[in-house]
Amino acid sequence: MNPETAAHQSTHTPTVFAVELVTDSHPCEARLRGALDATATHRLSAVVEHLVRSDRPHVVFDLAELDLLAAAGLSSLLRADVELRGAGGSLTLTNVPRPARKVLAITGLDERLTLAPPAGGCHQGA
Repeated sequence: MNPETAAHQSTHTPTVFAVELVTDSHPCEARLRGALDATATHRLSAVVEHLVRSDRPHVVFDLAELDLLAAAGLSSLLRADVELRGAGGSLTLTNVPRPARKVLAITGLDERLTLAPPAGGCHQGA
């Protein structure tokens, strides 16, 4: 590998997945952090189940601090949308980082899931 290529490679390792619930807002906000991959999907499912049981089916997932959106994470977002709609609610994704927006567009999930428009039309992360 030449030095120029090595300099442009990211050394960033995604952080462990976490969800912070902000339940005093309406709709309820869930701030997702870290890597939404196969190891994290059960945690997101548990949060969605809790919100449905708590009669809080209208949810905004804030993805501003999401480091990685893997294939399993895409499936998890789709399942969350189906579960919340089934409970009479809704799911909106906000602050979606540019790489995640690209993945959602390539897979067609940007047409299936509700994405809030980018704030100010420009800042979407790296």
